[in-house]
Amino acid sequence: MKHIRLIVFAIFWLGISWQTTAQFSFIKTDILGPFVNNPFSIGYERNFDSANSFGIILEGGWYMRDNATKNGQPYWDKKITGYGGMLEYRRYLQYTGRMSRPVGFFTGAYARAINSTYEQDFATSFNNLGEIDQLEDVLMIGGGAILGYKYKKPYNPLFFEVLGGIGWGSANLTKYAPDDLPAQYFLWRWEVAIGFAF
Repeated sequence: MKHIRLIVFAIFWLGISWQTTAQFSFIKTDILGPFVNNPFSIGYERNFDSANSFGIILEGGWYMRDNATKNGQPYWDKKITGYGGMLEYRRYLQYTGRMSRPVGFFTGAYARAINSTYEQDFATSFNNLGEIDQLEDVLMIGGGAILGYKYKKPYNPLFFEVLGGIGWGSANLTKYAPDDLPAQYFLWRWEVAIGFAF
């Protein structure tokens, strides 16, 4: 009986310690994605009891969707789909040693790779007039800088964050010419995420 009490006490103590001091890992997903043609993503961030943290993000789905009409008829549909991943470094600007985990404003850098496919499908009637469907596979590689804010109440495992990132790199879609944005636009980031700390 004494051994059982010691085991129960040890488990209880470890549970309290975990909840109060060990929330240095975070998982999250971007809830803004479906509204701005961002892909679905899931990320993991690890903090080492300091202002610095490192993360990995996996993503896949739509990167761009658009369509057009001509003379009141469907003209073309175009889309960029694919999958990729990111490595990320963060520096939390408001971190102090008294914090149980980093929150507040952060800045950092990321590297990103996307295996993408661009498709432009013309309506059949316009194919008959000489328009040719387009298909192109491109590996986009680059990186950039981020600025964001993480909100989390003390000892609550749920958190909310927003971030924006400007990317540079190789994103040479030869058959796709965006109207206003450079091709590197696909390496940029803007996210509104919710997540869980543990």
